Amino acid sequence: MSKKDRRRQDILVRKRAKRKAAKSKKQASAKKTGTTFLESRIKIAARSPLHDCLVSSSLSETGIGNIIVSRMMPTDHIAVGVFLLDIYCLGVKESFYTIVEPQEYTRLLQKMKSEGIVENIHPSCARKLIEGGVLYAERLGFKPHGDYKVAKKIFGDIDPEDCPRTFEYGYNGKPYYVSGPYDTRQKSESILKTLSERCGPNGFHYTVKTEAL
Repeated sequence: MSKKDRRRQDILVRKRAKRKAAKSKKQASAKKTGTTFLESRIKIAARSPLHDCLVSSSLSETGIGNIIVSRMMPTDHIAVGVFLLDIYCLGVKESFYTIVEPQEYTRLLQKMKSEGIVENIHPSCARKLIEGGVLYAERLGFKPHGDYKVAKKIFGDIDPEDCPRTFEYGYNGKPYYVSGPYDTRQKSESILKTLSERCGPNGFHYTVKTEAL
């Protein structure tokens, strides 16, 4: 290879490296800006007036149900934290945080009501109930849903100590795992293995769909 060809090749390599570096910097900047924007909106939401605190009335009977905590934003949008809580075993199975227009929030509530009766719950009791479920599940070896870290910021300054109610977790004094409609065989086996290690073979109850075993 001639010196001229090597110089040309070196120039092309440097150009590609510069383009790659510029692209990486741009992606990192966009990611950082997006995170900052989301965090700023969460902070605003956490200071905004409470709008609703609702819970599925079947939660105490079936051991699983949704809890919604919402706040009215200055823009008339509604910040919403939704938590699917399993008080028998797994704590917060699913959760998400979003900011929606009033019409979309109404549709969300309608969907929740179509799945069962919804009751009002005091904000302090909603937080106490959710966080108690998370702690119970963590003692058993189960972490809350990945989006819980963000969704829980909707609590803001709600003080769970203001709730006079006492909540019980587990079923008849023991954890009770009930496989969900989307739980795979592998997931069910993993949960049962964790329960067996933490509680002993007779230290928990479970109901698992046949195809999951």
